[in-house]
Amino acid sequence: MEALPKSRLLADFADIDVGGIASYREIDVDGELRFSNGRFDDQFDISGSTVSETAAFQHTTIAGDFVAADARFGDEVDFEDLQCTGDRVDVRNCVFEAYTSFSLARLDVTEFLLNEATFEDEAWFVHGRFSGSVDATSSRFAGQAHFRDADFEGSVSIVGSHFEDQVFLHGSTIDGDLDARGVTFEKHFQFSATVTGNADFGETHFDAHSTFRNGAVHGKTTFDGASFAGSGDFTDTRFKGPVTVDGTEFYARPDFEGTRFAVPPNLDVAVFPHAEAMNLPSDRRIVVARSEKLENIDHTIPFADVQNSPAVPPAMASLVEPEPTVATRLTYELKHIDAADWYQTTRDALELARTAVAELESSLETNTMLVFGFSIGSRDGSAESILDGVSLVGVYAISPDEDRIRFSHLSSDVDEADHLIAIPATDDAFESGPSVGTHGEYCTAMLRRQALQASLLQQDAPQSQLIAGFLPVLVASARVDD
Repeated sequence: MEALPKSRLLADFADIDVGGIASYREIDVDGELRFSNGRFDDQFDISGSTVSETAAFQHTTIAGDFVAADARFGDEVDFEDLQCTGDRVDVRNCVFEAYTSFSLARLDVTEFLLNEATFEDEAWFVHGRFSGSVDATSSRFAGQAHFRDADFEGSVSIVGSHFEDQVFLHGSTIDGDLDARGVTFEKHFQFSATVTGNADFGETHFDAHSTFRNGAVHGKTTFDGASFAGSGDFTDTRFKGPVTVDGTEFYARPDFEGTRFAVPPNLDVAVFPHAEAMNLPSDRRIVVARSEKLENIDHTIPFADVQNSPAVPPAMASLVEPEPTVATRLTYELKHIDAADWYQTTRDALELARTAVAELESSLETNTMLVFGFSIGSRDGSAESILDGVSLVGVYAISPDEDRIRFSHLSSDVDEADHLIAIPATDDAFESGPSVGTHGEYCTAMLRRQALQASLLQQDAPQSQLIAGFLPVLVASARVDD
């Protein structure tokens, strides 16, 4: 006899009408929870609660505070068109494990508290109206964060928050201050909003491209100590107050075309660590990694250590004997890989590679090499691709007198790679050098080296010829802790 399907629990309070305080504190719902179209004439409290499946609060009206601090939602949560007229909406330290929407919400409260909340998926606040201050300090957004086309009628704080995916603020108005100090934007950040007060981005990391195009700040704008790893687009942005960039790092060329400054910033106090990127045309945008992501900078080994039977750590012994079938298959995949797939697979590795090459501060004639590690998946032919990932395992330069080898990056995870490809910084694929190389240029350079390796393996070439480019990485890894 077949087992009966497990029934789903539904805690259904839809259309409920409560005239006094409603307390559902610390309830545990192993299923779906519904409060949609509910009406609460006083405080509504579900703090500390746990809901395993979807939770619905759309079109709910609350005439008091809405308190959901420390709650955990295991599936989608819908707060669309939520209307609250108390003193606060409190979702501090909440965990939202799936898609969450406050779109079209009307929160006529003194404060909307989101600090230390975690959003594991997309978070939507589109077309919302938030009458009081919004405090999202020290929160984490793992999915895309949509704050666009919203009205923030008080100040907004996202101090110390971490955004792991794209962030959108365009079309929104903040009738107060924006405090974004110490924030990390891992991916594209689109500002393009209007702030009637001050905007402070001090010590903030923009780790990808950032767009301030057509935005406006009426008060003071601060970028002191911030870093732009990708291009900052300030086209047609209006800064009606002073702008400060003291110690601001621009790793890529910012675009100030059509930007209007009431008080022009003093760019002499900004820092431009990546000189090659400043010379690129404005239509060629790159992203680099901040230098603190490099490992074992300035680690050196004697050149003699890679000669005369060099010692290779046992955990990396397989890397000195490349498999002919893997080499041939990788050659094919590098030749035919989709551009979008290549970008996603290599984005972090190439951002780090650009920074590592620039960090060497040596001419390309000094035998600079970049070594990439490839993670190989299924080898039995059942998978469409054997390529699981690409990382940068090392960048080094041999001194002109061939006395020493100096690294600008030496990964601590070299032994996790299954296959290595070493490319010279002088490869013809790079139009302007590897420190500003595109994804396409890097792919071409790797394809060339991999095709050569596959050919040498077919010809039974000496092992020393096959591994010469990446041998210094293996040898140095054994000595990095010495």
